[in-house]
Parts: sequence; structure tokens; C-alpha cells
Amino acid sequence: MGSRRSTISLCQPGSYRLYSTAELLRLPLPTWQIDNILPAGGRCGLYGPPGSCKSFVAMDMALSVAIGAPWASHDVQKGFVVYISAEGGAGVGKRVQAWLTAHETTAAQVGNNLAWLLEPIAVYEGSEPMLRLRSRIEEEIEREPSLIIVDTLARCFDGDENLQEDMGRFIGGVDRLRREFDSTVIVVHHTRLDADRERGSTAFRGAADTMVY
Repeated sequence: MGSRRSTISLCQPGSYRLYSTAELLRLPLPTWQIDNILPAGGRCGLYGPPGSCKSFVAMDMALSVAIGAPWASHDVQKGFVVYISAEGGAGVGKRVQAWLTAHETTAAQVGNNLAWLLEPIAVYEGSEPMLRLRSRIEEEIEREPSLIIVDTLARCFDGDENLQEDMGRFIGGVDRLRREFDSTVIVVHHTRLDADRERGSTAFRGAADTMVY
């Protein structure tokens, strides 16, 4: 039998591409949406018990990215942000105004770099609400978000959080958002009653690039 080639060089882009070790080492290093916190294009979780201000932390991240200001002393990659505030309500505007006041910033300075959706959407592959949201972004805004925040998982989940199959379907929806827009996606989630980890199936934790508590 002839010996196998010691190197592999498949130059055509596409699915299931094989890389040699040398090619692997030449791949670009990961970049950050928020330096050393959120990887650009990553699947991220932000979880905590009720009253832990996790939604405010998510808004803080969103507004910081939208204006290009450091978040908690970490540099950010400025970009367009879509915030799905599924619980909606007037309280969202009050929180945003509090942030603007504290940071001596105005809505005009944020401009069109941050879009708010104040109703839930079902996050899964082929979801009609997701398709409509994508159409609005592409046709009306004509900008691709670098950061999408889903707040909260419970309000955008179709199925039983405890079932791995249903959680897998949700993860597939998150991945669709990531692929469609090459975006970082943060999912805000509640903890269990004992508050030691997030509620429901551990499939999301297993699939996440980072989890913030």
C-alpha cells in the first residue's frame, strides 16, 4: 500500500472542510464583542435569580456596544444591536433612561445603533416570528446586527425547558440568528429555585461559548 500524504490542503470553502494542522494554526484568532467576556459570533448565556438585575446587565452591555463605550472596563466592538425585550412594558424605557443619565449620554448619541423589540418571538429553526424579524431587519433597517439579546429564554421558548429535545430546538434557533447575521447572541435566563445554575435542560450550557452569572 502507498503511504498517505502527510499534509492536507483543501482550499475550497464550504461545509465539512478538512484542515491540516498547519492550516489550523494559521486560522485567525477569535475576536471579542466584549473583550475577554463575549466572543464575537458566540452563543452566550446570562443567568441569575429574580431581582439580580440580569436584564439591566444585558441592557448595559447592549448600550455599551451601541455607542462603543467600554463595558465594566472591558473594550467593546461597536456595532448595531437588536434587543428582544420579550417582557416589554414601560419599565424598559425607564431603565434605559436611567442608564443614559448615569452615563451622561443621550438617545441621539445612541442613534439607530440599537433597535428594541418589545414582544416575544418563538426562537427555533423555521419560526414564523423569526422570519418576520429577519425580514424587518433586512428590508427596513438594512444593517446586520453584531449583537442580538434574547431577554428572556422563558418568554421566547416554544416547548418544555426541561426537555433536551425542546432545548436543542431553541439552540438551533439561536444558531440560526448567529449564522444569518454573523452575530453574537446573548440569552438571558433564570436560575432554578436553589439558584445554583440556570433553569431547565443543561443542553444550553453545554452548547454555550460562555456563561455569565
